Amino acid sequence: MKTLYTGKFLKLLDRQGWEYVDRPASKGVVQIVATYEGSILVVEQFRWAQGAVVISLPGGLVEDSTENAERDLEAAAHRELLEETGFAAGRMAPILTGPISPGMTTETITFFVAHDLRPIGPPRGDGDEVITLHQIPAAGIFDWLKAREETKALVDLKLYLGLALGLGLIPKKHESPPRVPQDNSDRPQ
Repeated sequence: MKTLYTGKFLKLLDRQGWEYVDRPASKGVVQIVATYEGSILVVEQFRWAQGAVVISLPGGLVEDSTENAERDLEAAAHRELLEETGFAAGRMAPILTGPISPGMTTETITFFVAHDLRPIGPPRGDGDEVITLHQIPAAGIFDWLKAREETKALVDLKLYLGLALGLGLIPKKHESPPRVPQDNSDRPQ
């Protein structure tokens, strides 16, 4: 493995001709599915890499601080939820972990569902983050996201996966998947 570039937060590496990015000070990323009084909490912020406003689930980096990765993940989920939404969770339930972009980065993501939410104060962000919290009624979330896309906001695709997992629309890891019909007669050839 060869290091091609080392920045303040990232390393660009080459392994047998394959270039990819590593974030050495991080154990991964957490995303939190959080509902409060029938509304889903989503955040909006400008993302320089996209050059646009992005709508996403609350979440962020898991700092490489201890030997206990599971505790670090849960602590990061609690911290990020509070920073980005101003809500605290009584408990966090992990539901799925996996690579974000396996051909591009070493990062993994862990989705959590936040339980027993209580408002603590306004979102405070971290450093120079400017975050807008939206509490969207669950029944109207997809229409709201479509309307935001029409204003040129981007929707982080992980938001859709998080909603599907958190709302029980697809099975969690190690659960049996929904049965797929075997009759293909209605599919185009």
